[in-house]
Amino acid sequence: MSFTEAHNVLATLAWMFPDVMVKRLEAAIAAEQDDDAALSHEARELPAAKAQGDLLSVEHDIASLVWRGLDQGLPVSFGDISAPAILGAQLVTLPAGDAGGPSREHVIEYVGQRR
Repeated sequence: MSFTEAHNVLATLAWMFPDVMVKRLEAAIAAEQDDDAALSHEARELPAAKAQGDLLSVEHDIASLVWRGLDQGLPVSFGDISAPAILGAQLVTLPAGDAGGPSREHVIEYVGQRR
């Protein structure tokens, strides 16, 4: 007879019985899925794109306030916001044309956060 102390029982069981754990998890996921209520890929794209646009807009506002604070000598930082927001840039995606090369429409445009 032997004894052991297991600090993370779930990890130990997953190590000992990986096939059983995967089978049980797949069964649990299959039981919970509701295909009738699920959105299609296309139906999810629009809200996701709107949320990304809203996030970038808020990040632009935060960056503008941080730049203003830095101009006033306040101890502020940008934190974890995107580089285009910090730089005051806006990505504009246009349909591909017949131009055949780089053009003004294929670059990030400056939107005037700080001049």
